[in-house]
Amino acid sequence: MPSNLSFTLPYPDPVLSPNSSKRHWRYKQAAKELQRSNGYYLSFRQAGAFDGINELQMKIVFFPPTAIRRDLDNAFSSMKAAIDGLCKGLGIDDAQIRRTVLEWGPVTSGGQVNIELSQKKSK
Repeated sequence: MPSNLSFTLPYPDPVLSPNSSKRHWRYKQAAKELQRSNGYYLSFRQAGAFDGINELQMKIVFFPPTAIRRDLDNAFSSMKAAIDGLCKGLGIDDAQIRRTVLEWGPVTSGGQVNIELSQKKSK
């Protein structure tokens, strides 16, 4: 059983930000479906990796595509569909994620998001 799994996803579409209300709902829905599919297809081959583990922790590092000032909680909210897709592909319930660490990485051309899932460490 792996101690952790790492995934690299594209930086979320700005339309997925909770502060984005300028687009028609169908654009937001299409972006959510694409993000959920990306998460699922990255993780489905690892299904069962966390069988028998009830508490997981997740670390998310955002590497934005530009130096524009961003809000960490909005970036996290923008990743909801991708996280749902990852969990579905892994065969886990996202309620098993008991601890989440969010960080900013340096600006990266094109932007990306690194997600690491691991067994929650005991205190």
